[in-house]
Amino acid sequence: MNSVRVLSVFVLGSSLLAALFFGGCGTARPVENSTAYRTAVKLNEEGERAWKSQEFRIALSRYREAAEVFRAIEFSEGLAINLLNQAILMRQLGDRAGCGAALEEILGHPELEFPEPLLARAALYLARLRFEQGNIEAAAEAAARAVKWDRQSGRALDGEISLVRARVAMRQDRPAEALPLLERARDVGNPRVEADSWRMYAALRAGQERWEDARTGYEEALRRDKDLGRPRPIVRDLLALGKVLARLGHPAEARNCFLRAASAARGSRDEAGQQEATAAAGRLAESAGSAATPSRVSGGD
Repeated sequence: MNSVRVLSVFVLGSSLLAALFFGGCGTARPVENSTAYRTAVKLNEEGERAWKSQEFRIALSRYREAAEVFRAIEFSEGLAINLLNQAILMRQLGDRAGCGAALEEILGHPELEFPEPLLARAALYLARLRFEQGNIEAAAEAAARAVKWDRQSGRALDGEISLVRARVAMRQDRPAEALPLLERARDVGNPRVEADSWRMYAALRAGQERWEDARTGYEEALRRDKDLGRPRPIVRDLLALGKVLARLGHPAEARNCFLRAASAARGSRDEAGQQEATAAAGRLAESAGSAATPSRVSGGD
């Protein structure tokens, strides 16, 4: 049987998740034998192929078509999944308003009886979007809705929701609230969430000038990001770790981190990261050179 899939969201290196509601074991529902259902699934699969080929506008068009077919036959799972797909793609295309509208369409229509796991996912994505837009209160509200629906559907998103809530708490200068949320995120067994949690922990501790704790956090994040093969997070980890090492009075180690960051950024075509890392390494080299050069003593020949 064909499956309808939903893309992961708002992370670099996004990949397709397993089918949420369709496919696999279980008894087929009568609607799955209908022409309309099969048409919608075909459109969804065409969208998935276009997404994998980075033909994002074609993918977006197919997901919109699939959503309208599912809407016509009142198949709420298919409609919600394709609205989520649209939101993700619009975010990738820079259309934040369209992304938010697609997510609000899921969250604002209780009469359509969307499944709770999809409501939780939509609320999570909306919380991330509102945070990016600087609307911290709206982000907190969406995160609270995500918590409610996730608790009712098995806590599959607990780690990711905890990260968003911790980010909100950090922005609101409430570190005592953020720290247990970050610890909770690390306990869910998701390496990507663990890496992000350690990076956020390190940033929090750096803000408190607790440099050894910050060093530990960035080292833990870097180790996990390398295991996961995440190019841009690796660059961010190395840049931040270099700055912390410089604060701790280890210029040689700091410069080594900056040079590694420049190399990794070059490999991932991250021009901004490469420029920042190269400049940081250069400043340390200049400082070391100045310290090694004897100052001239004035006054006599």
